[in-house]
Amino acid sequence: MHSRSVVVAVLAGTVLVVAAPAQAAPSARPTPVTECGQTVTGPAYLARDLVCSGEGVRLAGGVLDLRGRTLQGTGRSDTGVALLAEGDVEVRNGRVTGFYQAVYAAGAGAKTIRGVTAEGNGTGVAAYGDMFDENQAEVRIIGSTVAGNTRGVSVAYLRHVEITGSTVRANGWGAELGWSGTGVVARSTFEDNELGLVCSVTCTVERSTFRSNTYEGIFQDDGDLTVRSSTFTENGTGYQGGMATARIERSTFTANDVGVRSSLELALELTGSTFTRNGTGYTDDPGVSGAPADLLTGNTFSRNGDGIVSDEPGLALGDNTATRNAGWGIHAPDAADLGGNRASGNGNDPQCVGVECGGPVS
Repeated sequence: MHSRSVVVAVLAGTVLVVAAPAQAAPSARPTPVTECGQTVTGPAYLARDLVCSGEGVRLAGGVLDLRGRTLQGTGRSDTGVALLAEGDVEVRNGRVTGFYQAVYAAGAGAKTIRGVTAEGNGTGVAAYGDMFDENQAEVRIIGSTVAGNTRGVSVAYLRHVEITGSTVRANGWGAELGWSGTGVVARSTFEDNELGLVCSVTCTVERSTFRSNTYEGIFQDDGDLTVRSSTFTENGTGYQGGMATARIERSTFTANDVGVRSSLELALELTGSTFTRNGTGYTDDPGVSGAPADLLTGNTFSRNGDGIVSDEPGLALGDNTATRNAGWGIHAPDAADLGGNRASGNGNDPQCVGVECGGPVS
């Protein structure tokens, strides 16, 4: 039992008793990780750099702080850090390289990867369930760098994933969010990947940058997608969608081969966005079965090869502006004209095909 001190004061005939609070129980000391294959419950820390021929560390609960050190595999076998506990666990502040999977997460609860650099692995961050048994983990990648992996982030049949304030760079596939649950990407950068972000779940992307990805910045395979206030620069295609619904608003597309490409059974709302110096601003996939039902309103297309080019029915255009494009301003012979479109100074005449356009644009 902890001792208590008692102060008694006599003042004007009144006795005042003050009891000092009991001392708090000392917090648990962090467990040092000193060897490969160790299973720990946090708080724990990596005591020194480790090179592991097999598994790195299993975290059974709590927080593992890598303390700026490196956990290194030999030949991309096994897992660097396995987050396998039921409940919330976190790995933070260090580098994991040379493993089949740098970080793997499973089990109910939030699995947080914070301030971690996962580079040179088969997969940087992974979490998989199966189609009959959803992985209950919620993966949160915060302030981390995922670089130089065959796959950067790969999750499937997962409840939820967040990528916030992170950089996904120079991977084969940058991040693949697949086949159930939801995904949120915010204030993150995807650059120099073969493919930036693949969404096959309900995805929300905000204030993020997609730059110099070989194929697409974002490829929407399935699931609903919302993109807000994001930039797409020097990608093969900034955004390409296939199915479900998508909304892109207040975003900027610059110097991509194609800014936005729509195809299959996509229903896209593209609004308030700016397209500059792209090969083509907006187009659809010619010869692909299915017809997009797209709505383009309030967008600006300037100094592209072509502004808007589409031969598909189901496209509706309103209040768009196309100026100084080398080829077509607006060429959409089967589009529904919602009015308010304007075009001038484009290389091909007429300035608009399929809709009536005012001009010149001030």
